[in-house]
Amino acid sequence: MTRTLVISVDRDDDLGKKAGIRGPVVGRKEVLTAALRLGIADPEESDTNAILGALHLHDQLKEQAEGTDEVDVAVLTGDERVGVRSDRAISQQLEEVIEKFQPDRGMLVTDGAEDESILPLLQSRLHIDHVQKIIVRQSKGIEGTYYYLTKAIEDEKWRARLLVPLSVVLILLGLGMILPNGGVIIGMMPLLIGIYLMAKGLGAEQHLNHIMRDMRENADAAMGSSLLWAFTIFFSIFALAEGWRVYGVAMDSYPGALELVLLVLQGALAWIVLAFLAFALSLLVLRWKRGTFSG
Repeated sequence: MTRTLVISVDRDDDLGKKAGIRGPVVGRKEVLTAALRLGIADPEESDTNAILGALHLHDQLKEQAEGTDEVDVAVLTGDERVGVRSDRAISQQLEEVIEKFQPDRGMLVTDGAEDESILPLLQSRLHIDHVQKIIVRQSKGIEGTYYYLTKAIEDEKWRARLLVPLSVVLILLGLGMILPNGGVIIGMMPLLIGIYLMAKGLGAEQHLNHIMRDMRENADAAMGSSLLWAFTIFFSIFALAEGWRVYGVAMDSYPGALELVLLVLQGALAWIVLAFLAFALSLLVLRWKRGTFSG
């Protein structure tokens, strides 16, 4: 006999905020009721589609079940303050469901990357065989595009991701056009975009969230680490200022491009090293206080 648990995760607890339903929600009838209540409360909520997708997968597996195989469906809810608090709530609810149903495997149905980020937590407690993403078919045409862009801007989760990078680019472009010798500022745009894309590609946001969580959990370490971060910022500013000064002086003698770069790096090297050491020490302080420092 194989027991399969179909899971839908509402990490930011829209089910609780909008429909007044606390997780975990277990069983086909209860999950269907939750989906209907959430859909009525907010017809535009994408979590409704994810829950219905979980029900659809549950019914498919139920039809394909053989002999004494059992299939159940559950919705796990987090907290509107997405992060440690929501993940802890999801973990507790998952353990509660596992204790009752005793599943052999699980399948996750999600509506996007935010809920998918909880996958490692689920896998640490249950073998996940399959992950299914529910993507709603969007209406075609300019009106539909305008509508979804507007909704994305109004959504707190997407507002910062969309507007902040765009606003930085526009500010730099405007300053480059207004200020004399603004070509340097305009040239910073591809540099900043490249840094942003590289940070996203390397998962810097997740590492930063991990560091911030450690700082919240270790007050003493947070104070020392914050102070070292402040030194890192100051040293970085001094490095930029010194590099700019050396650049201005060196330009008078018109050196080659490679020589100019080396001169700028040489001038700012001391501040760069200090900034790196301060940043490294801030991370070591957190690890030491957390008890994971291994030398």
